[in-house]
Amino acid sequence: QKFELARNFLEKSSELPLTLPGLASFDRALAVQDYRDHLASLEVIGLGYTWTSRLLEHFGVNLPEGRELEAWREAAQQVAGDARHEGDQLKNHEAKEGLRACRTVCVYCCSLQRAATTTPEKPATLVIPPTPLMSGPPTDAYELGLFAATLKHHRGGDGEFQALQACARACAELGCHPLLSEDPAYQAFGEVWLHVTEVPCLSCVGAMAQFRRLFPRISLNVSFTLGRQPATSANVSAT
Repeated sequence: QKFELARNFLEKSSELPLTLPGLASFDRALAVQDYRDHLASLEVIGLGYTWTSRLLEHFGVNLPEGRELEAWREAAQQVAGDARHEGDQLKNHEAKEGLRACRTVCVYCCSLQRAATTTPEKPATLVIPPTPLMSGPPTDAYELGLFAATLKHHRGGDGEFQALQACARACAELGCHPLLSEDPAYQAFGEVWLHVTEVPCLSCVGAMAQFRRLFPRISLNVSFTLGRQPATSANVSAT
């Protein structure tokens, strides 16, 4: 039941970003807040490894397997130790190490190309090598069409949400963001890869569904691990 409720809501709300340009500023803010309130009302932080995997596959997210998965995890692990959050730079060493132990790390990379080639002032391709991000204070950028909810805390600071924001900005640099580009006919294609050290929460799954709706020609590949396993989990059964 929880799985079906989450799937149905996220499926419906994945269209939200594309409706925003036609709304007045007050109505846009109201629509985003309605999304956040509804997702929080499900009272589910995460669905666990198996059901989260099924939900991501439902939204067209690729979950790499076999040698492909091994190669991506190895590449991600090589840079994961360099993950930093800008908000932590002024903290002392002990505080930084404490935050590192409790924060999620997401490594992302992307290879993107613009379908149209008639805008010479913008790059035709953009490649970001494996780059680590650490969860931390949220940074809202609604113009990117990605929205996070508050599930125990504001999920806009989660590493995978920040990674999706970075990839959406990369599409904007190519002139291919459907909410920011002068010509919405321009589309980006290519691939995005994420590796997360925790199972993505429901808010981040929702952001991945939003990203897929905004950029249907970009292959989104996601891998994740079970991460920290507390004595009592906030995740729930999907039934």
